[in-house]
Amino acid sequence: MPDRIPLYTSLPPRLTRLAAGHDVAHSYVAECLASWRRADFDIISLNGADEIAALAERHGQVAYCPVAGERPKISEFLRHAMHSGAPLAGIINADVLLSNDLEAWQSVRQIATNGIVALQRTNIDALRLRPTDRGSMGFDCFIFDTEPLSR
Repeated sequence: MPDRIPLYTSLPPRLTRLAAGHDVAHSYVAECLASWRRADFDIISLNGADEIAALAERHGQVAYCPVAGERPKISEFLRHAMHSGAPLAGIINADVLLSNDLEAWQSVRQIATNGIVALQRTNIDALRLRPTDRGSMGFDCFIFDTEPLSR
């Protein structure tokens, strides 16, 4: 694949993810991050300055950028993407596990050049590990061309 794409998120300092009655949040987030790296993304998390030390200890292969306040605004994600110097960038919810289909990610890169790709999650049942009939409430990942951000 070509150059890695910066992928911006905001890792949660606390998260609960139950599977068969057990909290698997830490290992789940670690798997999400690993799936992003396999898809050739560099991970950048925007967090409040007081959250970064604990997050960096837990998730070391992530670059952290402090933001004022507890949660970053979309304008902060876009400003970081604009100044990244990368032709493409992305924004993703922290609890999204990406597909291992590298051909699909190559297609996403091609389509996002000169545009944007908005991706929706498939909800997975924690016990059966099968898709649920629960619909998504929006988009969970955007991959986009950074050039229009400067205009």
